[in-house]
Amino acid sequence: GGGSNRALGACAVGGKVAAGSVRKGDAVLVMPAGVVARVRAVERPIGDGDVAGRSADVAFAGDAVDVGLDDVDPAHLAPGGCLCHVDFPCVPASVVVAEVVTTESVRVPILVGTRVIVHSQSYAGEATVSAIVAGEASSGGRALRCLTRNQGAVVELAMRTRPMCCERFDDVASMGRVALRRDGATVAVGVVREARAADEEP
Repeated sequence: GGGSNRALGACAVGGKVAAGSVRKGDAVLVMPAGVVARVRAVERPIGDGDVAGRSADVAFAGDAVDVGLDDVDPAHLAPGGCLCHVDFPCVPASVVVAEVVTTESVRVPILVGTRVIVHSQSYAGEATVSAIVAGEASSGGRALRCLTRNQGAVVELAMRTRPMCCERFDDVASMGRVALRRDGATVAVGVVREARAADEEP
């Protein structure tokens, strides 16, 4: 969104560095838009201890930062997006395979075809459950008809709203967690095992 902070400029985003580092002057890929921007400034947000509001030349994995960007249209910045190294883009996933455990909040069983809201970091978008399989992703488990409360399974999610910027949990844990919500309640939580773009085959 737009910010009035002079150092950050008109295009500023906030979040946590998931992996690697970000420094002033870096070229970064803005996803899921797929456009390149330049890092104008890196700052610690207000309330982050002694360094609050201070500019920093560089920030590393785990750091909460505000990043000012140049050479990018603010329309390309949206909640749930991410900044990537230009040579190692995150794949905006249209299909996500997640290993989940359902919660006590499941009142109506989750079936293939059920619509859910998928939350991951700042992303929230609608998806359809396109497959449900028993057990772990690697075990080639049997297909399940439905999921009830307190049950573990692997689900395939077809994103409906827009692609989701995520990574396999084993690769980048902070970008590999998901929660599924339905009727205002969290019905399942889990981790991303696979993320595919629209044009990728399983």
